[in-house]
Amino acid sequence: MDVTDAGHGMLIDAPATFTIGAGNTGQYLIRPKSDPGGTVSFTAASSRTDGATVPSSAVSFTSSDWRTPKPVVVTGVSPGIVTISLSVTSATADYPATLVLPTVRVTVAFLPVAWFSEAAYTAGEASARSEVTVSVGVFGDVLPGGFEATYALSGTATADDYSGRGSAVDHATMTGSVNVPEGSKSAEATFYVTDDCDDDDDETVVLTFPGALIRGTTTITIADDDDSARPEIGVRGGPAVAEGD
Repeated sequence: MDVTDAGHGMLIDAPATFTIGAGNTGQYLIRPKSDPGGTVSFTAASSRTDGATVPSSAVSFTSSDWRTPKPVVVTGVSPGIVTISLSVTSATADYPATLVLPTVRVTVAFLPVAWFSEAAYTAGEASARSEVTVSVGVFGDVLPGGFEATYALSGTATADDYSGRGSAVDHATMTGSVNVPEGSKSAEATFYVTDDCDDDDDETVVLTFPGALIRGTTTITIADDDDSARPEIGVRGGPAVAEGD
């Protein structure tokens, strides 16, 4: 059953704990409680624009679409607590400009920064595919949905020398990534070293996190196990054989 007069005010659909990262965006939904009797517009405002911002454009509803929730987008700027308020900026008789509307409390958190737990790893070509596990740590809060820690790949090793599990290696872009789950402070990326018969010097895979606070680089050294010695081939004569024997 549709109720066209549920009292004048605002219905807000927002998480009990509304948290976004600094530099990230989030949103919550709003709609009038009842038919506004025309076109009504609401404008959001931030209590601290240095903490979070909202668009200056108004969110409008009419008598035909007031039941459909619409978003208010919030962009985190710097860590802290911010209150987002709403006001009527285009009024109707049922929704006057003096109407008091509820607010939403937003927590802006530090964005995680990734780093490598170890500075170096070593892998050999002793088997068809050796495995190396690279440990990644993060500073900051990992929000719902997790944090994708992306690193650049370089070094002397080529695509024929190594691969990775899942998103750990992308040879096309020379990047890789690992997902740190919500609430966690670490994750692991798995690399596979391919055994070959090439007589190479030791090769390297270098992983780099741009903007890391500490230990933004780690190196995987692939130790070559192929013998560089060439086999000696010689001809040795046998006993003399007389004609007719």
